[in-house]
Amino acid sequence: MKVVVVGGGIAGLAAARELASSGFSQVRVLEAGTRWGGKIDSAVLDGVRLDVGAESILARRPEAVALIGELGLG
Repeated sequence: MKVVVVGGGIAGLAAARELASSGFSQVRVLEAGTRWGGKIDSAVLDGVRLDVGAESILARRPEAVALIGELGLG
């Protein structure tokens, strides 16, 4: 079965991963922006990498940190 996920933020990427591991034969993620991750991002300020957006809040939850790593967003 084919499925399309709209949005390449953490929710869309997690949904796509779950669908693919549940047996959907073709999973496609559509993202309007230029990068994956949605609100999860980082910035470098004076040579220091800082978590910004949702990642700064999610970093307090070990399961969220693991998911971010599995999705290649960390």
